[in-house]
Amino acid sequence: MTTTRGVGHALVRRDPVQLTNTVQAVLSDLLQQTVVVEDVSRSASPFASLCPAEVVTARLRGDRSHLLFLKSLGDEDADHPDKQRRDRELLVYADLFAGRVLPVPRWLGGGWNPAIRRHDLYLEHVDDWDLRYQDLEYWYLAAGHLGELHRAFAEARDDLLAGDYLLRLDTQYFNAWAQRALEAVRWQSTRLGRRHERVVEAFRPGAELLAVQPPTLVHNDLSPKNVLVDRSAQPVRTCFVDWEMAGIGCGLLDLVHLKYGLEPAEEAKLCARYHDAAGGGDVLPRQEKELMAVMAACQIHETNVRLWRSPRWSLPERRLEAWIDEAETALERMR
Repeated sequence: MTTTRGVGHALVRRDPVQLTNTVQAVLSDLLQQTVVVEDVSRSASPFASLCPAEVVTARLRGDRSHLLFLKSLGDEDADHPDKQRRDRELLVYADLFAGRVLPVPRWLGGGWNPAIRRHDLYLEHVDDWDLRYQDLEYWYLAAGHLGELHRAFAEARDDLLAGDYLLRLDTQYFNAWAQRALEAVRWQSTRLGRRHERVVEAFRPGAELLAVQPPTLVHNDLSPKNVLVDRSAQPVRTCFVDWEMAGIGCGLLDLVHLKYGLEPAEEAKLCARYHDAAGGGDVLPRQEKELMAVMAACQIHETNVRLWRSPRWSLPERRLEAWIDEAETALERMR
């Protein structure tokens, strides 16, 4: 028997027998024993964004229950340049995360589901909230775990280079995003377009600087909503989720994305935790001046991505101008 209930995001229509059989196989593998699933219920995950995601509750014979997280990767956000490889997140979990101790949910299985024409991703269910709802101490903890993750994959670059599904965050990549941002700004304001054209031109050395940094695995969309905190674990865990845009490149891109919007003192503490964890590995620039320049170039890139998104957000012109102000200030630190 299968029951469903949705909150906010519609659940994908599934064949109940197929779902039960799949969940049974996933749990038998996870628990390393044959289990019989007698009932499956589904509810929309509160963390679902564009892709449907749900919490699957399986009632096993013997009146035990087990929760799974199920994400269904389809063609949502199909115009996003970094989301053209729809199986990327599934492959990141299966190829890179499986068998490693990392700050991510445990991968349980998945693959292409022809019945619904989506890639199914089964993960451990983390029953807690993301960083937006957590105290700052957990932000600092997450920054340390991010540094450890970047250091671990800097030491496993051959595995990253073998993954043709990962985005290559190279000079061409950063310049392409700068051009997209410029076109989006021009569409909204001729005056601001002229200003941002100068930013884009001056950013070209920054794109080259980012491209030559020691490569590691980059989440590439590490906003606070994509960091879950499991406070029930001892020690407390942080779990980085939503790896749809993962790439190989400069790890500081993730740090700059994570810290955006923090107060200066909070930002400094968060960066210090990251540097302590990542330092000693081949992740960070060795000279302080170059580190500051790379951080500034990362900020300009993040601003470019934000500007590209801006037309669909119907923002006031003053918001765009504030972002371009930030990019111009970052240029001074990059030089």
